[in-house]
Amino acid sequence: MNALRHRLKPAAKRRPGRGVRLAKHRAICDCLVYIRFVKLIICKILFCILRFIPNDVKRDPGRKQPMTGIDEVDLAILRVLSDDATATNVAIGKQVNLSGPATFERIKRLKNDGIITGSRTEIDPHAIGRPFLAFIFLKAKGGLKKKQVKELEKIPEIEEIHSTAGQFSILLKVRTRAAADMEDIFERIYAIEGVESSETIITFHTFLSRAPHIP
Repeated sequence: MNALRHRLKPAAKRRPGRGVRLAKHRAICDCLVYIRFVKLIICKILFCILRFIPNDVKRDPGRKQPMTGIDEVDLAILRVLSDDATATNVAIGKQVNLSGPATFERIKRLKNDGIITGSRTEIDPHAIGRPFLAFIFLKAKGGLKKKQVKELEKIPEIEEIHSTAGQFSILLKVRTRAAADMEDIFERIYAIEGVESSETIITFHTFLSRAPHIP
């Protein structure tokens, strides 16, 4: 009976040899070394990228993403552009204490937010033979409508179209070669459905014409 019990005893588990343990230890060490190597490479890449970013772009106190308003630096940029829309980013940056790239990013955001709507070259109307300037008030039946605006936009002599309150509903800024050209313009205006009457103001001289005031 004792011999049978001795045979039924479970065999003792063999511990792995020293060589196996050393192999596992080396594999773990190799993995750790590889991970550290990858981290080092990533850090070097990020460091190289940050070296080429100007400090005022990395730490721009007025920078907002997305922009919810404009700060003093933005207002300063707008003042420069209102005086000279052809100014370069570097030239603007010197006046507002920013680098060229930082100035470019701010102007880009101002355009994306609809604050800067475009840039145009101012032309002397007398130099191109368009010295006659008039403002026309129109009374339209039922008020100003989109269809009427689209028809007015087809008349090239009309520079501006405004919706107004009061006796008249539309204000037009018209520039032509001479007063005689107004007859043809009125024919096209009264051909638009809904236009009932008009009143015209002729200007002799423009004393002031400037961009919106920037506080």
